[in-house]
Amino acid sequence: MTPTVQTLLQTFETLPPDDQWTLIATLLQRTLHLDFPPLTDDELTHTADDLFCLFDTEEHE
Repeated sequence: MTPTVQTLLQTFETLPPDDQWTLIATLLQRTLHLDFPPLTDDELTHTADDLFCLFDTEEHE
């Protein structure tokens, strides 16, 4: 992850929930028409692993 993306994510986390939802909706709308290649099995597996680790961490807090 680049420093620019990290900064954007950190800024996102400081936004109030309503602004976070607005930003998410806007980003999703803007990405609908982009031509991304499909995710590979490895990318999907890595993302799923990260997500489950996050869930485990939140569950134990």
